[in-house]
Amino acid sequence: IIAVLILAAGVIAVTQLRQELIPSIEFPQTIVLAFNNGSEPDEMLDEVTVPMEEAVSQIEGVVNVETTTSNGVAYMIARNEFGLDQDTIREEIQVALENIDFPEGMDTPKLLTFSFADLPIASLSVSSNNLTLPELKALVESDINPVLEAIEGIAAVEVSGGQELPTMAPPTEEPTPEPTPEPAATFTATPTEEPTATLEPTSTPTETPTGAVIVVALPDSWIQAGAAQGMKLETSEDLTPDVINGVIA
Repeated sequence: IIAVLILAAGVIAVTQLRQELIPSIEFPQTIVLAFNNGSEPDEMLDEVTVPMEEAVSQIEGVVNVETTTSNGVAYMIARNEFGLDQDTIREEIQVALENIDFPEGMDTPKLLTFSFADLPIASLSVSSNNLTLPELKALVESDINPVLEAIEGIAAVEVSGGQELPTMAPPTEEPTPEPTPEPAATFTATPTEEPTATLEPTSTPTETPTGAVIVVALPDSWIQAGAAQGMKLETSEDLTPDVINGVIA
């Protein structure tokens, strides 16, 4: 009898046990995002990040705070103890952030939580052979999104991809340009140049310089040889062709 009762209790427990493919598990942490466009990292650190760290770290139950700062953005993760109500922790963080004196014009930081329940349960893709990407995205947002969001249990539907349709400005008629009158043709007389006589260069004959005659005294042996033959030889002027032929003969 005891075994039968245990078996019956087990069957009832199995049929009433809640089963989920992705159970709702909420992590004990809160993410804070702060934006201040145009702020340098140093300004963002001093005016936004440090005040948030000091305010959130004083909340009971918060055990760790991590921050990252960049141009115009401050990112903070506040971790709390397990077992605490995340909604209560989130409300206390929101109140602490609202009491911070942020720079003028900056919006209040946003709070985010991470849970497995936030993961998408289905991803769908849409394609078309007739529509362009902008037209296809517009069709999904206008006709398909409302149908999916109306299903019970669907928290949110997001569309990614595609392109935004550009806004076309109405065409404007360009004014017709008025014809501009052409300037009247004017004729100007161009004076003709009278030919000028050109003188042809005449060549002037140049005189060939004549070499100067240099008289050189003959050696004594020549003078004595000439005397032996009855000839008078003293200078180079005495060496006439007849004398040279006589010497050779």
